[in-house]
Amino acid sequence: MNKVSLGIVGFMGILMPGALLIINIVIPFANTYGSLKWFSEGANYKADTLLIIILILLAFTAGTILRTFPPKWAEWPYRNLSNWSFYKILERYLGKPHREHFSSIPDEVWANHYDPATVSDDRKHWRHMRLFNFSKNYVIAKSERLAREVQTAEGLSRFTASIFWCSSVGVFISMLVLIIEFYKKSPQSDFDIATYSGVANLLLFFGSARGIGTIREHEGEVVMQSFFCLQLLNQENLSPLNGTNKTE
Repeated sequence: MNKVSLGIVGFMGILMPGALLIINIVIPFANTYGSLKWFSEGANYKADTLLIIILILLAFTAGTILRTFPPKWAEWPYRNLSNWSFYKILERYLGKPHREHFSSIPDEVWANHYDPATVSDDRKHWRHMRLFNFSKNYVIAKSERLAREVQTAEGLSRFTASIFWCSSVGVFISMLVLIIEFYKKSPQSDFDIATYSGVANLLLFFGSARGIGTIREHEGEVVMQSFFCLQLLNQENLSPLNGTNKTE
């Protein structure tokens, strides 16, 4: 029977970025068009409860959509850097891969799709990604305990990438609202929320742009070390010293 679980990383990686995206869209525009008055009005529990449920559903939906974006899309600040960490991880482990470590891949498939030496791709680390994804899926299939470590590392990468996109949207919307307020010649107080939102999202943007490199490096280390750990365990289990014939 398949188990369905939603861990802390998965839950927060979906709901938190989605909530941040909804806040970045709703609050600045609501302030511009005077729709924040309901904060100071009397409580209407039925309406407030319905509003909270709708916002949670919208946040979960938006977070799910953000989670489908590959983390590599948020890595562009590092793609042109020669010392980019994730690229170095792939080069270190998969630049010249040992064929015996990937013996489960048929020779023809290996030559056409997985061997970095023969697969042509001009986009830096892309030629290594299929082999990296194979290693990740191998770990998930072979070890439940290591699979949790790998999936947690991947979840952190996707969470940071989602924050990157949310903060990008927040900076854009804040600038748009400030332009609208400027042309409306609004009082200074109407600029406050858009200004604070823009500054906060700008800090989140730089933080997530820097963090995605470090976290992706961590993900690469976890995946590849787990993969080679399983390879070592398989070799030990097949060793003649353990009374097992490798050809059996």
